[in-house]
Amino acid sequence: NGSANPTAGVGQDGDFYINTTSNTIWGPKASGAWPGSGVSLVGPTGATGPQGIQGTTGATGATGATGATGATGATGATGGTFAAGYGQWSSTQTQGGAAFAGGAIIPLTTNTQDITPVGVSVDGNNWNWRFTQGEWAGGFSAQVHKTGNGTATIGVWWQTAVPSSGCDQDSDFSNMPNSATRARLTTSGEQTTMTVVFVFPVDAAGMCGRLVANAEGTGTEPTELEIFYDAPLGGRPGAPSLIANVWRVG
Repeated sequence: NGSANPTAGVGQDGDFYINTTSNTIWGPKASGAWPGSGVSLVGPTGATGPQGIQGTTGATGATGATGATGATGATGATGGTFAAGYGQWSSTQTQGGAAFAGGAIIPLTTNTQDITPVGVSVDGNNWNWRFTQGEWAGGFSAQVHKTGNGTATIGVWWQTAVPSSGCDQDSDFSNMPNSATRARLTTSGEQTTMTVVFVFPVDAAGMCGRLVANAEGTGTEPTELEIFYDAPLGGRPGAPSLIANVWRVG
């Protein structure tokens, strides 16, 4: 055997020879010569066998168990409540500009149909509130009337002091932030309504409060400006010129 076809010098008469490269067999050698071609030792390709039977589909896996329900969250904190009780006071006085040209305290009287909230009271002079500790809301509206020509500006706001000062007219009152409203009137007969609402905390020392009005202008103009009210007409009561409200909110 060899990797190439046999040559005349290979083997003896009667021998067979295998080419290991082409897988062919030669022989037998006769009279010192090999046949002109070898015979393949590899048979023809066999017929395609039948297709195998398809295997069955595997069973579907079982569904996973449902996860447990999460724990219920903690209950939220209780929301704040609007404390019951409010007070309403009003003024039915016509107050000309001369009275508040340099700043004037506005006296108010309690409306008897309303309930004064616990923690607030009004002094006998009707212009001073006293508040105990808590969270309060206040607001007021004032009708303003221009009685003469020219331009004048009126402001209305709250002032506060500590009860230890005596809460009288000589006490050290200061303006309360966010409690002021202003209006500018320019012609005779002009009128408007000024409104403001605000919230203020009161600490353990308590607080005194009052409403103050001031008018600004030139010459005699402040005297031609007034906080006014509608006089009674028949059985209809007069409309107050200024209404002040107080709520206890905490």
